[in-house]
Amino acid sequence: MEYRLNELTITLPGTGWEDTSSHRLALPAPDGTRVTLEIRRDAPIAREALAARVDADLKGHGRFQRGFELLVREAFESTELHGVRTSFRTVAPEGAIQHEVAYLPLSEVLLVFVARGTITHARECGELLQAAIESIRLR
Repeated sequence: MEYRLNELTITLPGTGWEDTSSHRLALPAPDGTRVTLEIRRDAPIAREALAARVDADLKGHGRFQRGFELLVREAFESTELHGVRTSFRTVAPEGAIQHEVAYLPLSEVLLVFVARGTITHARECGELLQAAIESIRLR
């Protein structure tokens, strides 16, 4: 398998590799914390199965993340994309955390965008996720 990154290409032995890579970007905030955007790749999923996948993820967050509080779960659609957006809060050692998540099923991959930051940056997390989704240009 040939795997491409912006900086290089590597050749991996064998076949059957699945790309479950993720990219994480961090923006330092004036208060010393960070707002992060992670883009994860997962196995492709049919449009009909997306709601069940989102529900399973939310159930897992509720079970394993302290103080889980679901704020929003909604489908969205544009000319090129469809998906599901969720917004929820959890409690971590650094305090309350805002999570803004978008699930975008494409033909060959499920992309999951996660904007995360402390609760003081909840608005910025939502704006970041919205800007990222609106700026997508499919190849």
